Amino acid sequence: MRPLDHDSPDVSQRAPTHSGRGPAVRLLRDPLLHFLAAGGILFALYAYLERQAQPVIVITESELRRMSMLWEAQWRRAPSPAELEDLINLRIREEILFRESVAAGLDQNDAVVRRRLAQKLETSIADMKAMAQPTDEELAAYFSSHRERYRKLAEVSFEHRYFSAELRGDSAYADAVEAKRMLESGGEIEEDPFHESQQISSPVQRLGLRFGQVFEDDLQVLLEEPPAVGTVLGPVLSAYGYHLVELLAYQPARQLDLVDVRVSVLGHWRRDHLASVKEDHYLKVRQGYRVEVQDGRPIPGKP
Repeated sequence: MRPLDHDSPDVSQRAPTHSGRGPAVRLLRDPLLHFLAAGGILFALYAYLERQAQPVIVITESELRRMSMLWEAQWRRAPSPAELEDLINLRIREEILFRESVAAGLDQNDAVVRRRLAQKLETSIADMKAMAQPTDEELAAYFSSHRERYRKLAEVSFEHRYFSAELRGDSAYADAVEAKRMLESGGEIEEDPFHESQQISSPVQRLGLRFGQVFEDDLQVLLEEPPAVGTVLGPVLSAYGYHLVELLAYQPARQLDLVDVRVSVLGHWRRDHLASVKEDHYLKVRQGYRVEVQDGRPIPGKP
């Protein structure tokens, strides 16, 4: 055995060693603290995810301006802060109820909603093309293919004497013939009152609205070779009796030039162009659908 060295320090007098388990360390290692910390983290994470999943409604500055402009257009003044707040609340309410309705499927199988959405889509397509401008060549070609639209109707002015079939019965025509003979010889005649003015100025093709179609048709025949002004025509049958028609003026129908009706032609071109754009869009998306009619009949509108 090694002899005891009396010069070595006494073991019993050495400084005590610590295992590193002070109160703070023991607290950090406490399972209860770990449980609480984990619970707090999970709660914070759940709250964050819930906020992320919560639907968001954003009222943009442009929408606020639009609300204010609509209010001002109706009431001729800007909305007060309280009124603007009411408008915002109404907008939020509308958006929330709309989203809840869609989520509940209330938009499904509703003919009104379906038709309105279809109209809105077509309107949005039309809005994108609303400012389309044809070239001069395109407009001239369109005008040439629709020339019949741009004719000035024949116009006539006349003074008429009326012989009522209701008042005169079967003698109305004979009375009108005799009255015409007297007028041509400078005599006086006795006529019946009429609900229209005695002097008429109108496009010939619209006289049927006032006298009946038979009057319009017969007068057109009489005017095919326009007589001299002052000529008494007739008797002309109407829906009410017979008329002697003294011609005051007549302007035959004529074809208008593009320069005369350019604004109208442009409007018609845009209308037809938009109809074509909407139809082309429909046919394009239609190709992406397979349609089945369950009773086996032919599919309408199949490309």
